[in-house]
Amino acid sequence: MISALLGLAFLAGAAMAASGLYEPARPVASVVLGVLGTAWLVALRLRKKGAAGAADEIVQTENKQPSLSSPSEYGGRGAMSAVLAPLGPWRLWAAVLLVPAVWLAPWAGSAALLLLALGWFIQAVARARPAVGVGRGFAAVGWTLTIMLLALAAYTAATARNHDLPGSITYGLCLLLRALGLSADADGAMIHLHSWRQMHPLAATWDGLFDPVSLLLLVGAAAWVAWGWFEGSQFDRGAEPWRRFVLPLAIVWLCWQPIRWLLLTAVYLDRVMRFPADWHLHAMNHYFSLWVQLAATIALALLAGGLVAWWGRIAGRAGGAATSAEIAAGTAPPAQGWARPDSAAPESAVLRVAAAAPSPLRSAAAVVMIAAAGFAAAWALHYAPPGPRKDGRVMFVERKSQWEPTDRPYDTRWYVEP
Repeated sequence: MISALLGLAFLAGAAMAASGLYEPARPVASVVLGVLGTAWLVALRLRKKGAAGAADEIVQTENKQPSLSSPSEYGGRGAMSAVLAPLGPWRLWAAVLLVPAVWLAPWAGSAALLLLALGWFIQAVARARPAVGVGRGFAAVGWTLTIMLLALAAYTAATARNHDLPGSITYGLCLLLRALGLSADADGAMIHLHSWRQMHPLAATWDGLFDPVSLLLLVGAAAWVAWGWFEGSQFDRGAEPWRRFVLPLAIVWLCWQPIRWLLLTAVYLDRVMRFPADWHLHAMNHYFSLWVQLAATIALALLAGGLVAWWGRIAGRAGGAATSAEIAAGTAPPAQGWARPDSAAPESAVLRVAAAAPSPLRSAAAVVMIAAAGFAAAWALHYAPPGPRKDGRVMFVERKSQWEPTDRPYDTRWYVEP
């Protein structure tokens, strides 16, 4: 569990390093962290010998009941293959269809889609079990990294228009500072810290409280589990992976954010107290530093992995469910899937969730998928990015305009200012 979270933390750091959100993009750091996270997670999957189609170490949910991911059903293919079996080698076709997106996407998204396409291609052409396992690992990592990049784009758009926290949350942070013995007051979206050196105004922002790297860890963990569920290896467990891992992880993540903010604020006070009061300092860059956020996210992964594993053991024994050790040892009782207990696996090539769902739900899902495909096609055809950030000076061409000229030195006569 901790190992999987560490691999996802490295992927989150790679996505953040490639984005250039708070500082210029770091391609070398992004590649190093991405390779490390990919190798970590793929090796984690290959370590699970005999687990057909297992998606992660987070929830080791091998099941004694035959499932859609079992080699005895549907030719050893997963739940997704059961739907697409009439299309033949669908993974090969999917990899081919991803090639234009790999070519047109920005380089971070291109790398994620390339991993997904490469994983599907390896699964389509490989016959040896280790090679198929590597392909599954690449596909899972590519999917997870793609979801992380989309979440980072949504985070950037959401925080760009308004950074300020609501007054109630700002006041709550002020109370936490007072609980630590600091003199602090809240004024709207500002927190004022009192010290012998000066008054320290701190902006209470969404970016400062909820850092993007730890958010990507949470989103990546949910995407990692969702891929295993969609692939078929976690389908028979129903909502158990979400209830026993994703939900506790979200609670730990939410409780960690004010603790991290308090630690960073303590570092800020320690930095400014070391210099005279008349010095103008740049002492808040650690709030948005990539390496500080990555270190805090790794600490969160270690803490959350231990707490979630401990809670899973307690909840499993109290509720009679299987623990991770029992599942790994093969002594776990069979788990009930989401499908109705009295319904057998469909003989036709139809996903079990589609067979169990009512007809209106299936129709609504089809409409949503068609709309998503149309939106993706429109975005790909009409999206016009402004281009990369340019260095140098800004040039104003004033040949045809007399509005606010810049060819005359500023004075109080020409510009009519007292």
